[in-house]
Amino acid sequence: MTGATDRSTRWLRRVVRDRAAGLGSVVYFPYAGGSATAAAALDGAVPDGWDFWAVQYPARGPRFREAPGEALEDYADAAAAAIAALGGPTVLFGHSFGAYVALETARRLHDMGRAPVKLVVSAARAPGSGPLADAEHLLDDAAFTALLARRDGMPPEVLANPELLELALPAIRGDFALAHRYEHGDVAPVDVPLTAVGGRDDEVVPADGLPAWRQLTLRWRGSTTAPGGHFYYLDYPHAVAPLLRPADQGG
Repeated sequence: MTGATDRSTRWLRRVVRDRAAGLGSVVYFPYAGGSATAAAALDGAVPDGWDFWAVQYPARGPRFREAPGEALEDYADAAAAAIAALGGPTVLFGHSFGAYVALETARRLHDMGRAPVKLVVSAARAPGSGPLADAEHLLDDAAFTALLARRDGMPPEVLANPELLELALPAIRGDFALAHRYEHGDVAPVDVPLTAVGGRDDEVVPADGLPAWRQLTLRWRGSTTAPGGHFYYLDYPHAVAPLLRPADQGG
């Protein structure tokens, strides 16, 4: 089927409108401060015949005037409701902060009888796998920006543009706060097939920590690495392609 109806909502945006679709949907969950537009880099990695959607968090993009969320679980509640309405099988891909939102969304979809066929968590530390992070969202703007630059924690084009960075900081800081509170809670495993992936040179989330995600799922599918750093998929989107394919297509 081609030219699938655009069912974009406040929380879910269709990435490519003219993609031939009908077999299912891949859904991208952005990093801290990221908007649904960040998914465009992965369009070539989406399996043929699958639609491609991205979650749109508040306080950025077309929802710029909205306040950041108060709990990561609220993001997951809204995302799960929007994804469930799509129908058909789904593959969830969450990058960095988005991995946490995707994990909780997968949990809710499972409880709704709409479990995704696969969950891919990318460049994210498994909750509960190490020392708890400091409350970095409380740093002043200068220190917070320096932290992002030092850790390769934002795309270079954002860090290099002071005006864009000023606009993005409230959303980034808000997402860091949500992640901080989430990491300090008890996170139960999900009954969904889960694969972890990250960049081999990622200094934010070292690759040797990816296997710790096995504790967060009852259906572990292993971990893998790709060339590059924290935003490896911007330069190597083809490395993600096998992970987005469902099992019956060799994924």
